[in-house]
Amino acid sequence: MKNQSNRKIDIIYNITRVCPWDCAICCVDALHVKKKNNSLIIRSESLSKEEIYPRLSEEENIYEKATNILINNKEELSLEQKKQVIDNLEGFNVKIDISGGDALINPQNIELLKYASNKLGKENVTLTATGLGIAKYDIKMLASLVGEYNFTFDAEDIDDVANRPNAYAIGNLKIGEQFHKLNCSTRAELPLTTDIINRAHLVRLYKKLHERGIDKLLIMRLFPVGRGMLLKEKIPSIEQCKLAIEVLLEQESKYGSPQIKLQCALKHLFPQFNKHPGENPCDLVSNSFGITPNGTLLASPWAYNASGKPLGEEWVLGNLSNQTLSEIFDSQKYKIMLSKVNENVGHCRIFSFFNSQKSLPIERIFDSADPLYNNL
Repeated sequence: MKNQSNRKIDIIYNITRVCPWDCAICCVDALHVKKKNNSLIIRSESLSKEEIYPRLSEEENIYEKATNILINNKEELSLEQKKQVIDNLEGFNVKIDISGGDALINPQNIELLKYASNKLGKENVTLTATGLGIAKYDIKMLASLVGEYNFTFDAEDIDDVANRPNAYAIGNLKIGEQFHKLNCSTRAELPLTTDIINRAHLVRLYKKLHERGIDKLLIMRLFPVGRGMLLKEKIPSIEQCKLAIEVLLEQESKYGSPQIKLQCALKHLFPQFNKHPGENPCDLVSNSFGITPNGTLLASPWAYNASGKPLGEEWVLGNLSNQTLSEIFDSQKYKIMLSKVNENVGHCRIFSFFNSQKSLPIERIFDSADPLYNNL
């Protein structure tokens, strides 16, 4: 089918909230799943709520069981429904990031990855997962299905760890190195927090990525979403953001790789990262979207509250489990949002939403209220 749109649509599809990790700054408030004695423990509501379920047997996969509980509660789609989401993107030039939770911690989800790769082409599929979720698979097989492997890496050494379990970052990097050795593109993602911004650490972090052959380093903001809503004091100032980016750019000029990338509104601090002068670095609604585990299409992949639900109805565009992307794009709600995308050029819509004084939610999204740029 000929594309209905020539523009590239980037979608982060959080196919599950199930996760073996309990990171304090998880932006989607993933469900921490673990076993204790003969029980399955699911922690939710920013890890404040604990539900206990009996395990059927010692051999049962706790992550599959947790997923089935979510499916029964209509909080996550079945495998066939997830495939339908992929089908409902037909007609558009889509690049999709299969993410989570931990996308592959449930072995059923490998079938979705294969389906998306076959349907969209491996060059249009990226995988964002953790070392623990991927460890059980043949890396060569996974590399044949995706155009890029993405992973979070924000601690060069155990002494640098903040807001995450100790083994999280280094485990991700080990898997990233394996993808690199198979000539699969790799991208490390570095959410900036006040804990990790110091020159010595950033220099060591960049050098470690260079030594392991990682291709790109995406510098990201800590959004006040998910569990980050409870840790806003860890969001860096403009001075701290500039310091981090400048230090990492110095390392890029020294070592050559990984190539530094800036996430959306951070480009407004360093305009040379915009492909075209004066363009809006935030591509919310025009190019960038998120899909929740139950198929909801969000205007931003970061629009989650502290309970892992959409920030509000103003962020919800439709549901791809029972609507096509074409149908959603034809809706009046989408057209209104699309008409407003250049009202606050440079500002992050998530930060604007939280900091605006306007009364209507949609006006807050498109207000020039990102605190990073208030004094510029």
